[in-house]
Amino acid sequence: MTNRTLLRNATVVSVDPAVGNLRNADVLIEGDRIAQIGSDLRVGDCEIIDATGNIIIPGGVDTHRHLWQTATRSVFADWSTLQYFHGLRLNIASYFRPEDTYIGTYVGCLEALNNGVTTVLGYEHNVNSPEHAVAGASAMVDSGVRGVYGMGLYPAPYAMAGFSGLDDYRKTFRSLRDQFFSSDDALVRLGAAPAELFVVDLPETTGHIELAREFDAQITLHANAVQNGIHEIELLSRAGLLADDMVLVHCNTSSDDEFRMAADAGAAICAGVEVEIGMALGVPTVADQLRLGLSPTIGVDSVGCCGGGVLAQARLAMQTICLSNALAELASGHNPAGLSVSSKQALEWATINGAKALRLDHKIGSITVGKQADLVMIKATSPNMAGWYEGEPEGAVITQSTTEDIDTVFVAGRAVKRGGRLLVDGWDASLQQMNRTKAYLADCARQPDGSLIPNPPPALPEGRGW
Repeated sequence: MTNRTLLRNATVVSVDPAVGNLRNADVLIEGDRIAQIGSDLRVGDCEIIDATGNIIIPGGVDTHRHLWQTATRSVFADWSTLQYFHGLRLNIASYFRPEDTYIGTYVGCLEALNNGVTTVLGYEHNVNSPEHAVAGASAMVDSGVRGVYGMGLYPAPYAMAGFSGLDDYRKTFRSLRDQFFSSDDALVRLGAAPAELFVVDLPETTGHIELAREFDAQITLHANAVQNGIHEIELLSRAGLLADDMVLVHCNTSSDDEFRMAADAGAAICAGVEVEIGMALGVPTVADQLRLGLSPTIGVDSVGCCGGGVLAQARLAMQTICLSNALAELASGHNPAGLSVSSKQALEWATINGAKALRLDHKIGSITVGKQADLVMIKATSPNMAGWYEGEPEGAVITQSTTEDIDTVFVAGRAVKRGGRLLVDGWDASLQQMNRTKAYLADCARQPDGSLIPNPPPALPEGRGW
């Protein structure tokens, strides 16, 4: 039998205007590509998967996730942003060994796949040594996810205790490229997370960005993410650093002019919706992005305080915008006649928009003949989904589906989840390693009162608007 798989008789939500939504449709995968889309395809010599009663969507694209923080799941569920800096970045993070970085990143990638996230931009800003970088990069590659390993370039006390400056970073970038990212066809490619402008001065961040561009690395950067009076997007724009290889994260304190600067430069912005709400970071930026000409993208950010799927993030973003935009009418005593955004738009935030932000929309982000077969099959016959209206499949996907309903996931034509179960070897061993890491980190970081936040908290860098 050839390397071909036919998904038979599904509802296909293509997120491609030229294809649209198709009922009772088939999708043929040949190798790593989508070969045909149509009804009642006649194809021999292939595996046939009966997709009756299922909805097929493009794989989810998460443009901001700290994969290493999977090893700190739920630790800061009840922390504010400042408590996170004190407890996680200035305390727990410093105790990570390379093996802790590996298992956190690896399990984080598996969690993404389990949730139908086939592509993830890893913002890995706890690289305490070159060995930590190798551990994180190899974990992403080993997991089978598509994405970007965004190596953090951070000074002590945050990380980088084993680095002395740009030359050391450059050596590590070169080593990572040669070991993991030498092929343009590789699922995972090299990225960089420069130090934030509320941590270091502009010349240092400039050096990080220029270094990343030496290696054609995807750049991602927390920007305008905390209340500090620093207009970081404006600083980047004035320095001529904004470009279409950047994903700016959060941006909750941005002015309208800064959103326009990002749009004009072709940069993308990621809203970590649940984290921004739950940690009181600020109002998620999706509505402002739509208003000011950007194509919003979505990120889980960290399972230290929220769930692991981008569909749930898109749902929350959509519902938050609908309420926010209706508040004025509600306050005047009127019920809005309609809502301001749709589930169709929300699905785009979690798929094609993310692909564009990562400069991968020629490969993924929609169900289009010739693109790579990153596909998610949602079992719409479950109790969660039964009775969904076939004229609005995006509504069912965004507002009703859960991880439980994600039946089958393909990355580049290879099944990584079938029948609701991840196809992964050695899960028991991975779980045991994660439990050992969890216990080790807790023992190292626990304070005399049992908490993980030092009291008094460690000193934050001075002069950066804290």
